[in-house]
Formats: sequence, C-alpha cells, structure tokens
Amino acid sequence: MRFPSSEKTEVMHDQVCGVMESVLRRAQDAKAARPDLTLGDLIAVTWANSRIIEATADIAPRAWRRQMMLVLEGFRYRGAAELKEPPLTDEQLYDAMARLRDI
Repeated sequence: MRFPSSEKTEVMHDQVCGVMESVLRRAQDAKAARPDLTLGDLIAVTWANSRIIEATADIAPRAWRRQMMLVLEGFRYRGAAELKEPPLTDEQLYDAMARLRDI
C-alpha cells in the first residue's frame, strides 16, 4: 500500500522495494528467476497473497504458503514462454497501491 501523505512511510516503502529489486536482479543474473519478472510483479503477488491470508486466517492459517509456493514456481527461469500481457508501469502500480487504502 502507498501513503502519499506520509513521507516516512513512503521512504520505508522505497527502501523495501530497493532491497526486493536487488534480490530480484541477483536471482535473474543467476538464471534462477524469469528474466521478464519485475518488481511490480512481486509486489502484486504479495498484495494478492495478503488477501488469501485475510480470508483464511482463522480457517486454514497456513493456506497462503501453498499459494505462494505455486506462484514462486512460476517465477523460476526455465526458458518459459514469453508472457503476452505486459507488466504494470511504475505509475500504474503506484496508483493501484495508493488506491488500496480506500478499498
């Protein structure tokens, strides 16, 4: 989630994203992650998985782990086919994350 009115939160978010991007680049350089995987893709999956956690917390508190494992398997580099849908632009991702606080 983004909080444009909170400079402190935005700085922390940017720092976390910087670390995530560094890890992603290292994984791609090592051919462990798809070359077309983006930071935005990782953020979107984290965001989607948070909804699974919310929905299953008192029913099956570990259900999110299976979903995350399935997603991570899809991120692996195996000469995968090119994805036909482009990733969100940085602006689209920011706008969507800022909108989350209103949902």
